[in-house]
Amino acid sequence: MISVTIDGKEIKTEEKRTILEVARENGVYIPTLCYHERLFPIGSCRLCIVEIEGFDRPQTSCNTYVTEGMKIKTNTERLYLMRREFLKFILMEHPLDCPQCDKAGECKLQDLVYEHGIEKGEYKIDGKKERLEPFSTPLIRKWAKRCVLCLRCYHACLESAGRGVLGIKGGGYEAKIEVVRGEECISCGECLSVCPVGALTENLSPKKTRPWMAEETVTTCSHCGFGCSLVLVSQDGYLAKVKGEERLLPNSGSLCVRGRFGYDFANSDSRIERCVRRIYDEKREISLEEAESELISRLKAIDSEGGGVGFLLSPRLTNEEAYLIAELGKILKKAYFSSSAYFFPYKLINLYKSAGIPYGYDYGDINACDLIFVTGSDLLTDNHLLGVKIREAVKKRGTKVVTVDQYDSSLSNIAHINFRVRPGLERIVFDVIALEFIREGDKALNVSNYEEFRSRLLATEREERQKELGLKDEDLKELISLVRRSEKIGIVIGSGTKDSTLASILNLSLVSGSLLFPAIEQSNGIGISAILKNVLSPKDLFKDSNIKGILVFEEEPAHYVPDSLLSEAYKSKYIVNFTFLPTYVTNYAHLVFPFSGFHEKEGTYVSGSGRIGYVKRMKMARIDSLSFLKDLLLKLGGSIPEGDVTKEINQYLKEEKKEKAFIVESRTEVNGDDGEYFLVAKDIFKSPYLKYSKGMSLIDSSPIYISMEDANSLNIRQKDKVRIWNGRGSETGEVSIEKSLVKGVILYKPAFDFRFVKLFDEIDKPAKVKLEKA
Repeated sequence: MISVTIDGKEIKTEEKRTILEVARENGVYIPTLCYHERLFPIGSCRLCIVEIEGFDRPQTSCNTYVTEGMKIKTNTERLYLMRREFLKFILMEHPLDCPQCDKAGECKLQDLVYEHGIEKGEYKIDGKKERLEPFSTPLIRKWAKRCVLCLRCYHACLESAGRGVLGIKGGGYEAKIEVVRGEECISCGECLSVCPVGALTENLSPKKTRPWMAEETVTTCSHCGFGCSLVLVSQDGYLAKVKGEERLLPNSGSLCVRGRFGYDFANSDSRIERCVRRIYDEKREISLEEAESELISRLKAIDSEGGGVGFLLSPRLTNEEAYLIAELGKILKKAYFSSSAYFFPYKLINLYKSAGIPYGYDYGDINACDLIFVTGSDLLTDNHLLGVKIREAVKKRGTKVVTVDQYDSSLSNIAHINFRVRPGLERIVFDVIALEFIREGDKALNVSNYEEFRSRLLATEREERQKELGLKDEDLKELISLVRRSEKIGIVIGSGTKDSTLASILNLSLVSGSLLFPAIEQSNGIGISAILKNVLSPKDLFKDSNIKGILVFEEEPAHYVPDSLLSEAYKSKYIVNFTFLPTYVTNYAHLVFPFSGFHEKEGTYVSGSGRIGYVKRMKMARIDSLSFLKDLLLKLGGSIPEGDVTKEINQYLKEEKKEKAFIVESRTEVNGDDGEYFLVAKDIFKSPYLKYSKGMSLIDSSPIYISMEDANSLNIRQKDKVRIWNGRGSETGEVSIEKSLVKGVILYKPAFDFRFVKLFDEIDKPAKVKLEKA
């Protein structure tokens, strides 16, 4: 600890801290414009200057470190006058259009000008008339003349988003921010979130609001499982925009493209307001009481006749909603539960239980890792903030990153090694590392079946694994060297991770003590899996002839179940749909009930880390889903469960076996053998409501990607039509060429084009297919 004096007050602090950090921690105000807590100090605005004893000139406090005995003054007449001049220079070309600027009322420059008593712009230079300039994404507007060159956007793009979209052109008064690598933009809005003025504004909402007119609701994001806190800004029930705030954890103000721009569907005119009954092809609106009465009657009839009732639950339902639905199932003799959570969160939790590992982690542990592996996720379309956390660890700690996937991820540009492997071979990387730990010493002798696991690994020589994986000698040597130099290893497990690779990763954790960081694609996949405990494959739910009725809660099975199977089920089963907006299943449902939107709910989610996130209501729904479920439960003869559902979930997840065990059973990865290409599905489990988002429709791209090598061998060019087929069907679509993709792999990332789902047996396993130019 060292001692410094700020404005006559003696303060004890640590070394390697800036004056600004120490001042703020001790309640001393220093004005800033370019400084941002999430970024390295920039020092461009000069407003944070302070006087330091022994220095002739004032120094910027954001990038000057404290030293023993340093004496600092933050608020003198000299500093005040200098800051006034700096602000006047900033205002020289800045338009005084506050009444029409989106940032009015929450503009940092506006606050500073008022604080320093500046009533007019004293300095002027001739400049061009203000005009909108094209930006790297259609979701953001750029007002060039409002820019104060604080450089926050430039640094946020590099440091937080890990891109290099923006650059600085020119110098002096001619300097300006420009888009230099627009193709790198991921529309995350990090630049927008840190802009202190109105130079960057969102380009979606047709209705704007002012801070003093708006209501703000802090809630948990309903898209991916990172569990971001966000603020819904509304006026008179209209969702005007979504923003992040530094004080809100775990994301500290950062959001991804879906979290920031993927919520305008809340204002959609297509929302379902009333119950609808379908008889043959005729649909008509009915009252809630009439619809509820018919549902109860049909459920009782199916139950009394010995038929089964299926429940398909969205992993974006709140825990409280899911808990009540699970209670509905207990009333029936034969109830079956399914969810798209089956494909990753449910399987993951069961593997954790098989290994005897309690589920959960802390995002702060990422900073404790010397080496982090990332597999099964690009940390871009989902869990973007997990990628941000890893970039922070690289920036602040020097953490090394290794990616293992079929194509480059958002972290590939900062990764030490990028392994590009065919589907199903990712496990070999983790088996090779586990083998190194076993050869170095017996760290896992307390695991029950250690000898069996050890024998299996030792049965295959490293050279055989290296050949199977196609690893270069230098890459393998560097990997082993990295592992040996690392005291703490972390592994990010994305939803694209195959079953056998999951088993290999959990085994590596047992033998090495590696930390596991699952990246869950849905906001409450973990909570739903923990509540239901026994989850059926969605395909089996629709295929089972004993199941006579299926209640679909905010799910869109067309995303992951072949259309042919759904069509047969819709003809033979009684289908009930609970939804906020129409989906594919809505067209075939015998009964449709309106369900609360994410902004109309109160409840909880469980994030991928096991953290509880609180969902808060922005406005009341006409028919509240939670109240309806309680009423339905009571009318079916059930009772409202008492107790805290989140405590039950936590107990289930944290349950630890006395004896841990390696997972040694073999698992299949690829279904079918009638093709030479692997068709791999990614980003399948997005919210079905995103198709009503204007923002997402502006940036969605082609669903089919092939490698440069395959494109050249088949004479296929960008945007050409290709035909993909196997024994399950055939489809044609436009193709994009991805340079980093492994040869022989076709990547399927649907926006909302789910025609290719028919080619899969199970959507979470690669399908063998054939490919040709159409």
